[in-house]
Amino acid sequence: MLRKIIDFTLEYRWLVLAGILALLGAGGYALYTIPVEAFPDLTNNQVVVVTDAPGLPPAEVEQLVTYPIERVMLGFPNKEEVRSLSKLGLSMVTVVFDDSVAMYRARQLVAERLQQISASLPRGIRPQLGLPATAFGELYQYTVSGPMSAMDLKDLHEWVIKPQLRTLPGVSEINAWGGQTKQYQIVVDPALLEQYGLTLHNVAARVEANNTNFGGGYIEHAAEQYTLLGSGRALTAEDFGNIVLTSKKGVPVLLRDVADVRIGAAPPEGATLRNGETVSGMVIMLKGGNGKQLIERVKEGSPLCAFLTG
Repeated sequence: MLRKIIDFTLEYRWLVLAGILALLGAGGYALYTIPVEAFPDLTNNQVVVVTDAPGLPPAEVEQLVTYPIERVMLGFPNKEEVRSLSKLGLSMVTVVFDDSVAMYRARQLVAERLQQISASLPRGIRPQLGLPATAFGELYQYTVSGPMSAMDLKDLHEWVIKPQLRTLPGVSEINAWGGQTKQYQIVVDPALLEQYGLTLHNVAARVEANNTNFGGGYIEHAAEQYTLLGSGRALTAEDFGNIVLTSKKGVPVLLRDVADVRIGAAPPEGATLRNGETVSGMVIMLKGGNGKQLIERVKEGSPLCAFLTG
């Protein structure tokens, strides 16, 4: 038998050489594509349902949100366990599946069950699926720096850098910290509100009702059709200030008559410091991705390297 093998290899040298080259190529490809991680990801196959319940204490979160969601998650095929956590204004329900269930199949099953329970939850409560990532997916952290204010850096990161980074293959989400969030602020004078007989609820309702666009049908003229559109969306602080709240003796009372409308920063809950205040971000990798390749994409494939400081 051994002699036949030796005779075959000597007679078909080119075939043996081709097999060795193919083996070397397959080994090189496997070496390049194998996930290289500092720690192995041992997270089980789980889907997390996260629900914000502002203003509810832990007992009511457990009774009104967590328990109904946890109950509807029972009866899945290949389900191992369902566990939950209820805190002030927050509910987390974790459904653990067997490893034989594909990750996106498990998320689809959970999403279908959430549609059944949405009508039974308190008004305004909308449960959401957690990211298809794990704690080991916190891959690449960076800061954004430049000759700009903290508010401008935040806008640059949220509207330019973050969306482009999310287009890279393997990126699940981009988490951000620091900076100042720009918002339109309406600082109401209570004395003027009382003078005009208004309340904060009246102001909020009028601002909401007067900050939208609406269709007005169409007009036919000379065999042509003209579509009508009511443009009412406020784009600047001046537009908000011109919103009519009420009228007194035929004179309109505008929002700027009872409040100071301005562009300001939301109340901060913390800060990111690196040679001054800056904005920090973290790239979250999809579960099961190749961390080494994704870091290379972020560093080399991103068109935003000039803004990022690793």
